[in-house]
This record gives sequence, structure tokens and C-alpha cells, in this order.
Amino acid sequence: KRLGGGMRQAGFLAAAGSYALANHIDRLTEDHARAQHLARSLEPFGICDAAQVETNIVLVRIPEIAKVAAAAADQGVKISVLGADWGRMLTHLDVDDAGIEHAVKVLGTLLGK
Repeated sequence: KRLGGGMRQAGFLAAAGSYALANHIDRLTEDHARAQHLARSLEPFGICDAAQVETNIVLVRIPEIAKVAAAAADQGVKISVLGADWGRMLTHLDVDDAGIEHAVKVLGTLLGK
């Protein structure tokens, strides 16, 4: 079930994955570059290590991250909470350079940086 054995409509997900592989692989370079830019911009805040970012995933460590994530969400910045202090930010097709700058500004304000 964990791998989709309990899903009745798994074909729709497979079709989406197939389309992404056929049409968006070239975009991954952009997503990875934006994730690096985000991480380098957040590094001075002491919440992430840009050297650890290899894909479109940026892990951040912020005390009481649930509160910060909720406040960031109110300003259009999504942080997935992974634990008491850890969160995940992603870059993807709908995140442009202006979105990265907005996220950095919002987090800087929330963290008092």
C-alpha cells in the first residue's frame, strides 16, 4: 500500500510523472539553481547550509519552526514542518526569482535579521 498498492487510480499519477519526465527535465537545472540561491541567501541567517543543497530541496533549522512557518504562510511563503526545529522549502515550476527574494525578505523579517 505504501507504494500505491491500495490506490485505484494510480494511472493518473503515473501519467503525471511520465509527462514531467518528458517535458520538464530541462527545468530541473533552473530549480536547483534557485534552491542554491535561496540557501545562499538564507545562510547568513544561520538557518541552513548551502553546501548541503544539491537538488531543489532546502532544509532549514529554526527553533519553534511551526510558528515561523505559520507566519510565513500568511505572507505566501510555504515551509513544510518536519519536526520541532526542522523545515523544508522547495523550488519548482511556480517559484521564480522574485519568489525567492520574497521568501528571503519574509524570513529575514520574521527572524529579526
